[in-house]
Amino acid sequence: MTLEEARAYLSLSAEIDCVQDTYDEYLFDQKLFFRNKPVIKSVFLKQISKIEIARQAFEVLGLDCSFGNLNEISWEFTTNMLSNFHRFYEKKNSILQLIFNSRELNELLNYSQKLLELEISYASLWSNFDVKIEKKMTIDPMDVLADLKKLETKNIENYTDYKPEEHEDLIHLNAEIVRLSIVNH
Repeated sequence: MTLEEARAYLSLSAEIDCVQDTYDEYLFDQKLFFRNKPVIKSVFLKQISKIEIARQAFEVLGLDCSFGNLNEISWEFTTNMLSNFHRFYEKKNSILQLIFNSRELNELLNYSQKLLELEISYASLWSNFDVKIEKKMTIDPMDVLADLKKLETKNIENYTDYKPEEHEDLIHLNAEIVRLSIVNH
């Protein structure tokens, strides 16, 4: 990438715009993207690709975007639906906080990739369920949690025990399963 291509990609005028200010604004806008958009694999991968190109452009313009503190993030899911729900949201919130605290594009790229991996991993647990919902609804994790607790009171704790067709009244959990079914698209 040439200097002119880098400036064009970042929409910088000849020498007027401050590269560091543009970088800070760009980083902030990308943080908002990953914090506010629903996780859909194709959308996230496209955005990550755009950020990688922007990182290259900033480096051509003289910024060092290669450093950053990267925390190791890992998770493991079990067969227990309620336990996995808690683990998923604990990890998701932790990663979202790391995204928000990212000071470099490399950190943001790493954590946004981890967020995508986490979401895909959690969605795969629910991939065997074919659920239909009548209307589109906003999904509040606390409502999903309440539905999972209802299942637990009926001694339905594992994915193999859950039969969505027998629990159509759990509209929030079913809506969450539908949401998770589009994560890999």
